[in-house]
Amino acid sequence: MFQRAYILKSFATLTQITVFVRIGELGSLSAAARELNLSPSAVSKSLAQLEERLGVLLVKRTTRSLTLTETGRIMFERANAILSEIDTTLDEARQSQRIKGTLRLTCSIAFGSRQLTPILSRYLDVQSEVDANISLDDHCVNLAEENFDVAIRITSNTDSTYAARKLAMIHWAYCASPDYLSSHGAIEEPDDL
Repeated sequence: MFQRAYILKSFATLTQITVFVRIGELGSLSAAARELNLSPSAVSKSLAQLEERLGVLLVKRTTRSLTLTETGRIMFERANAILSEIDTTLDEARQSQRIKGTLRLTCSIAFGSRQLTPILSRYLDVQSEVDANISLDDHCVNLAEENFDVAIRITSNTDSTYAARKLAMIHWAYCASPDYLSSHGAIEEPDDL
């Protein structure tokens, strides 16, 4: 355990290496400080700690210029490549979690036109790598045969071969105009229609 802790202490931190690479890229402590949103003294201290930790001088400083030593140049090239590889690895990890592809969805006409369309529009704004194919139709579909990923239906019956989730409760009401009611009478049950 002691040996492992000693080894970790002897390595420079990723932050110190990042600061050093920015100094090497920009050729200035103050420019690196601005880019990293740090104070110039914090950048100078980070560089000094890195040089002390490694036991080598990485940067020659004069009142007018800053240049990398030969060791600093070699370390800059390698550290810059490593930081680029880390950035690429992190980007790939983030990309792997993004939702991509085409969502094939079927929905009833009424629900789709009134409820789904605005929600789906906001979803597609956020998930820019998703396309949606929507079929608004009131007949029941076979998801596999008709190549749909999701079906949204108003029903109390579900096919046990599908995973079903209740999204909302809908309350039905029969409505009629006063003229219809005066000529046909009050509606008491669906058969009265």
